Amino acid sequence: MKRVAQKLVAAFRKLWKVLPFSRSYKVIALLVLLLIVVVGTVMVMRKLSGSSILPEVKVVHNEKIDSTAVYLQSIREIGQWEFLSVDVEEMVDTTISQTLGSDDRIACIYKGTVHLGYDLSEISNSALVVHGDSVSLLLPKIKILDSDFIDEAHTQVVYQSGTFAPIVMESLYKRAQWKMRQRCVTAENYKRVAQYASEQFSSMFRAFGFKYVKVLQS
Repeated sequence: MKRVAQKLVAAFRKLWKVLPFSRSYKVIALLVLLLIVVVGTVMVMRKLSGSSILPEVKVVHNEKIDSTAVYLQSIREIGQWEFLSVDVEEMVDTTISQTLGSDDRIACIYKGTVHLGYDLSEISNSALVVHGDSVSLLLPKIKILDSDFIDEAHTQVVYQSGTFAPIVMESLYKRAQWKMRQRCVTAENYKRVAQYASEQFSSMFRAFGFKYVKVLQS
């Protein structure tokens, strides 16, 4: 069963690349396909185990372990899943004092889009619990998915007097990046991400046949 699960994961990885849908619909489509495969496998195994000396309970237990592992691997294959994007801009400046003459000063406006969501490849082995028609999923921590979110092509120098070394410009960039992160990483935005994620995963698992779905946040 372990080798079968690995082959299924490989097949799902290929399907993920070729399906002409958005990320959300790809996930739902693959989970529905997985449901068909798992149900078919369970039916075949039950039929073949009709005359087995092993008790049926033990067979079902192994099937549950294998199907949970396939669920987990399929979720991990999604990778980064964005649930909220925030356009943000920040102005930073710096002044360098000069012994002779006027001080050097520069002010820049940095722009970018911060993408908030989950890296589902980080999901733990114990994150998914399946019991009958109930399932619970513990998501990893919400994070900024791309640390290099500043669009340097749209950086504007609004004021400059004097010349500045690359190390000064790098310092301005880092300050802008830090401020932009602080403006986006808020309790309100995290709440929105958690809500959107709960809705999406609940929808997927219900399409998969589960009646009771609980999505938890780390």
